[in-house]
Amino acid sequence: RKWFGLSDSSHPQWGSDYQAFNEWRNLIESKSILVFQAAGIDVKEMRGFSITKFPLPVVVVNSRDAVYGRIFSLLHELAHILLNDGGICDFDEAHSHAHSKVEVFCNAVAGATILPTNILNSSNILNTVMRNKVLSEEALLKISREFSVSGEVILRRLLDLGRISQSTYSTARTLLLRKYAEYAAKKRSGFVPQDLKALARAGKTYTRLVLNSFDDNRISSSEVSDFLGVRVKHLEGIRERLDGGYGEL
Repeated sequence: RKWFGLSDSSHPQWGSDYQAFNEWRNLIESKSILVFQAAGIDVKEMRGFSITKFPLPVVVVNSRDAVYGRIFSLLHELAHILLNDGGICDFDEAHSHAHSKVEVFCNAVAGATILPTNILNSSNILNTVMRNKVLSEEALLKISREFSVSGEVILRRLLDLGRISQSTYSTARTLLLRKYAEYAAKKRSGFVPQDLKALARAGKTYTRLVLNSFDDNRISSSEVSDFLGVRVKHLEGIRERLDGGYGEL
């Protein structure tokens, strides 16, 4: 959080889940890390992966995942990059192989980055819930909205702080992942302009690199079209969107 210029005692007031995701994405991209969104892949198959190839390492998240779930994936994969340990991730901590220790660590880093202890402990809703010792789905949803984070992050932090047991964490997380799968199944994509879709998929850092190369005559119109996955006629629209937001994608 210090690296990103974020306080450990106050949390940005982001208006929606998509705004929170885009702001985290902007922070990561500001560190010369490329962030992409993959489409058309089942969440059960892949939630995220990373490529630790410097000077431009890569984080990829699944656009079919719930938005708050994508935020967790962003920070989980960032932890992998900082460890120089990329690859397709299995976020399930139930596995016993040695690699799962790295996954557990990256889960913990993601949770602590998104929701530090001081901020979590300031939640009146959470403190009421923990006194009553009933961590319901409704309570998780309220806390999730309060901090613009996923229920998965909240559970991870409560486990790390010793406020819930491993069994409670595992049971609740399984239910959450089922909800994520239901979200993905119900998600319908209406019409999205090609320029917006390309920018949301490729990210601003990568898009600027491609456009700058095109403007400097280092790549052809055919290549810029291939790299961004759109026809050349959409480039002007992409340029206009670069200084704005990604929208709800």
